[in-house]
Amino acid sequence: MRAPSWAAEAAGCTAEGWSSVRDGVEARPTNDPVSESARALGAATSSTSGHRVPAIVLNRARYRDPTCRDPRSTTRARGSDLISRHSRPALSSPCPPSAGHPQRRCAERRTLCRLSRKDDALITATDLGHVRRCVELAREALDDGDEPFGSLLVSAAGEVLLEDRNRVRSADATRHPEIAIARWAAANLTAGARAESTVYTSGEHCPMCAAAHGWAGLGRIVYAASNEQLTGWLAEWSAPPPPVAPLPITRVVPGADVHGPVLEWAEELRSLHRARFDRDS
Repeated sequence: MRAPSWAAEAAGCTAEGWSSVRDGVEARPTNDPVSESARALGAATSSTSGHRVPAIVLNRARYRDPTCRDPRSTTRARGSDLISRHSRPALSSPCPPSAGHPQRRCAERRTLCRLSRKDDALITATDLGHVRRCVELAREALDDGDEPFGSLLVSAAGEVLLEDRNRVRSADATRHPEIAIARWAAANLTAGARAESTVYTSGEHCPMCAAAHGWAGLGRIVYAASNEQLTGWLAEWSAPPPPVAPLPITRVVPGADVHGPVLEWAEELRSLHRARFDRDS
């Protein structure tokens, strides 16, 4: 029985190639489980419909005959090409950070290195003084039994408007200093003053704090240690990961003016987080 032209077209085959395809996948090795499955499906379909066109149409994406030409392709499929090219993920397709894609991680590390070199010139001596105070606040938090994070809000004129540290020991896991800064600024500063201010922090904002920063319309951010550094330390110590994905600030607030990390504080902050890990383990 000759199959109708629409079946050959649906299977992606030329008229010459259809004669070898319509009878199943005989070109495949007999010990190939893929071929055996295709034959079984073809036989089942043949017993009810009188021809095997549906089986070929259904299986075309995975079982390709060497003589078949995909209408969307400019090259013939190889006999060993059991999987359709169009079913394979493109190498350049985006991959979310949560998937742990090695190319994405390498790209983010290269970006981090570029930002670090750039920030050497953009972070001033005044900035370093404020970052130092954030590290002091982080140590105060650790000494009080809390997580070692501290932050400052500084006006455009250089005045320290607010300083705070982590207070999650109170059983409220949202009491991060950056949240306190965003709430205070929204209640006490004009939109213009918020946009011209700078938030300094010992650790890069978590996604929750970054979102609060963005919604409050706060300005520049300078942080000492990045989320990538912190997650690397935790992994090194086999500590459980945080419940929220450690995204970079700019993934949450794309237009944020962010500078960091300040590499000279890396060892100090690592020791603080190590002390907290040893205490809570």
